[in-house]
Amino acid sequence: MVKKNKWVVPFAVMALAVSPTVSAEQPARGVTYEVEDVTGPKRVQSVTVSAGTGRWVTTKARDKVLATETIPSQAKRYVDKGHRVVAAINGDMYRVATGLPIGLQIQENRALVSHTVKESALKFPSFTVGGSGRPEIGSYAMIGTFSGDGNPLMIHSLNRNESLNNRIALFTRAHNASGRLAILDPEKSFIDNGALVVLEADAPVELPLGGTVEAKVKAVYPSYESGIEIPQNGVVLAAFGTVRERLLFAALEGEEVSFRFDLRDMTTLALRNDVKEAISSYNWLVREGQAQTLAQLSEQHDKYVMTALKARTAIGLKADGTVKILSVDQGKSFSRGMTMMELANRIRDEGVVDAIALDGGGSTELMVRREGVLGLATVNYPADGRSRSVTNGLLLTSTARPTGIAERIQVSGTETMYIGEKRTLGVKLVDTAGEPIDPRTKTFRLSNSGTASGLTLAAPLKPGTWRGTLAVDSARKTVTIPVTDRLTSLSVNAGQTLLLKRGEKRKLTLSAKVGTRTVTVPGSAVSWTAGSGLTVKDGLVTAVKSSGTSKVTVSAGGKTAELPVLIGKTNEVIDSFEKGKYSAVSPYVSSYRVELSDKVKKSGMKSMAFIYSYSGWKSANGAMYIKSPGWVIKYPARSISLDVYGDKKAPWLRTVVRDAAGKAHTVDLARRVDWSGWRTVSGKLDPAWKAPLRVESVYFVETDAKKRGKSGESRVYLDRLSVQY
Repeated sequence: MVKKNKWVVPFAVMALAVSPTVSAEQPARGVTYEVEDVTGPKRVQSVTVSAGTGRWVTTKARDKVLATETIPSQAKRYVDKGHRVVAAINGDMYRVATGLPIGLQIQENRALVSHTVKESALKFPSFTVGGSGRPEIGSYAMIGTFSGDGNPLMIHSLNRNESLNNRIALFTRAHNASGRLAILDPEKSFIDNGALVVLEADAPVELPLGGTVEAKVKAVYPSYESGIEIPQNGVVLAAFGTVRERLLFAALEGEEVSFRFDLRDMTTLALRNDVKEAISSYNWLVREGQAQTLAQLSEQHDKYVMTALKARTAIGLKADGTVKILSVDQGKSFSRGMTMMELANRIRDEGVVDAIALDGGGSTELMVRREGVLGLATVNYPADGRSRSVTNGLLLTSTARPTGIAERIQVSGTETMYIGEKRTLGVKLVDTAGEPIDPRTKTFRLSNSGTASGLTLAAPLKPGTWRGTLAVDSARKTVTIPVTDRLTSLSVNAGQTLLLKRGEKRKLTLSAKVGTRTVTVPGSAVSWTAGSGLTVKDGLVTAVKSSGTSKVTVSAGGKTAELPVLIGKTNEVIDSFEKGKYSAVSPYVSSYRVELSDKVKKSGMKSMAFIYSYSGWKSANGAMYIKSPGWVIKYPARSISLDVYGDKKAPWLRTVVRDAAGKAHTVDLARRVDWSGWRTVSGKLDPAWKAPLRVESVYFVETDAKKRGKSGESRVYLDRLSVQY
């Protein structure tokens, strides 16, 4: 038996760990949203829609057949028109190069695109919405008829620009964004034996199912011509192969003609011109209550696609008209995807009698309007790491009329509080029609056992429980929040050593946590202790002696933290270049080296000689690095300095400092060593960089490419690498 753990995820794209719960969300009345982590691991998200709930609509990328667009963008167009979208999923498979869906699509009872051939309806079943608004799943084929001079001709496809040999196709302005006909025949198998007929009507052609469109033949092209414009109020007929002559005979220039499209159920052959919305799928998953076997799935599709672990999208119907949507994540540690057989069995176990698989993999996307939330958000992890542009989608919109009167209150921010902590509660509201309410439009009443103002409350100064009742309209919510005087962690100034001069004062910063939350500790609950040479009061520390080491100790909430303090230390020599191990490294310049020398020195007995030539520089910039493992800055510092004996022609001088958090910082010392003799150069460090710091390199970099390959040896001397605190 499969083990399931139900979870409710936080608002917006799930990027954080979730907390276990047995409750489910209701984004709208009659709609349930759940997330389940199944052993495997597999994350399955579901939307259950009771019969008669809301209205189903299909979307098309950029409202064109040959186009792709993300599901969030497609859904936004409907939201911008005033529709209250509750859920959205990706739709059909499609030709990646063009955006052409594999199957048919109908929008608002208007024919948009057909299957390639009638038989494709059996391979690629469709989710449809009948005239009564009831969803159905089945095999539906769109059949067109052209009536001109002579016997009626069959129109084999609508807005499909492929596989047209021996076929007649009709194209509307919805064909593509350019408004010009684009036939796909890279093999030149039929396009050279074609004819085109341009028809013009009195108004834009919308093609309602079963509706006859009257038009006039505007132009006839006996041979195929590329880029023919589709009239604003018309269509283009294209015929190839054996049917070319038939179209030319039936469509005479200037004649009145007509055309129409009908929809038939391929199982019963019943006429279904009542269908309002339709979108096709990749394959059957469940038929008449039976999950498809691998053998059945592989009859029409590649066996590998059926057995691979992939992100999946499925939609099914129960006998009572309930719609079930499943979205399976893939590519993350918590979910490895599902095979098509697993998906079939999983959605069958939900009690569906018919189910189909929509596009999957990186196309899988589920958007949900969370309970009490006005906006729509992606709730799965798209396998590409972002929303993919797809051909079409399916939306559930709410038909309930919002009342604006609060019926349910959801409260967030009820985690354990620290004594004296102030917090503003997060609130979501659902009205008596099950629709979300903007909390900013409401006035809240909060009666409680502690202190509160609006939605902001303050915990008592003693551990226990904060209790209150939140009220808006006739809705009530009891709020209970534990209050503790115990901290999980405590630190002062992030534990970094503090450097002070005599008489200098510094305000210390506490960081305290309860669990993973940062909290503010009331001053009255904090105890400070100063070490030798220091005084401290209410977090303000003062150095009262000239030099030495000391510490400040702070206690609160059962935790104690110490802060090392160094008094009077202002400068430190990191390297005097008297002895040590050094290396010279460059990815581009080969003719340079470093060595200790007693010929030129600023202090002590030696300095470092940097000896270089551009003869070995052939590409990129002339960066030449000097490194030593002993260059460490123990404490937070303000600047770094270096004594340099210049040759008046050495390049840019810099250093790289890496902090204790692992972040590298590049510090400029001199834009150019354009002096001769000794000079002290320095660069700024940020005391906020976490110590200890490591000086990874001191380096020269020549950016003038004209100097590449030039010979002639030069020398620069370095002494006293120092840091200032």
